[in-house]
Order: sequence, then C-alpha cells, then structure tokens
Amino acid sequence: MFVLLYVIVGCALGGSLRHSISAWCTHRWPGEFPWGTLTVNLLGSLGLGLLAGSLFSLEGPRLEAWPLFLIGGFFGGLTTFSSMALQTFLLWKKNQYSLAVVNSLANTVLPLALAWGGFMVGGFFHG
Repeated sequence: MFVLLYVIVGCALGGSLRHSISAWCTHRWPGEFPWGTLTVNLLGSLGLGLLAGSLFSLEGPRLEAWPLFLIGGFFGGLTTFSSMALQTFLLWKKNQYSLAVVNSLANTVLPLALAWGGFMVGGFFHG
C-alpha cells in the first residue's frame, strides 16, 4: 500500500513541476511551437536516464521505495509524451506540417539521446 502512495506523491510532484515548466516556457517563448512539452521531455529523459544508469549499475535488485517514487511517480508525472502526440496532431491539422515534423522528431530523437547519455553518465559514477 505504501508503494502506491510513493508513486502517487511522486506523480503529483512531477506533474506540478511539468505544469510550472510548461507555463514558464509558454510565457517566455510564445507562439505555436510547444516549447514547454519539449523542455519537460528533455529534462525528464535526462533525469530518468541518470537515475536508471545509477540504479542499474548497482549490484542486486533495487526495489526500495525511493526509486519507485522517482521512476514510477516523479518522472512519470513529469514527462508528457501523450501531450506531445496531441500537440503534433493539432499542428498537422492546422496545416503547419513543418512544425509538426520538427516537434515529433525533437520529442523522440533528443530524449532518446539524453536518456542514453544520462544512463552512461549515471553508470560511470557507480561503476
């Protein structure tokens, strides 16, 4: 039961941070391109990669509460791939094909690269 509570609290905090970052980015860079979603996807992918690289480089299973809080909760609430998919579709629907393609590629290729880089750096510090 406490495991679920850790995930719920982590998700609430991650979702709150996602909203704050997205609102800041929208205010800072107004326009059609969803900079807030891209920003949280990049930060979330890097952070999750660093955490996973650190955890997976340790000996034995790591099922304590804090990794569940961070991985299942916080980073799950922070990243917004479902929002990205809808925003890309809406750009496409508005005939803004170039922005839709850039948004789709930026939100898939860059987070994968950052997750890989974070995993490698996280593993370096623990192995």
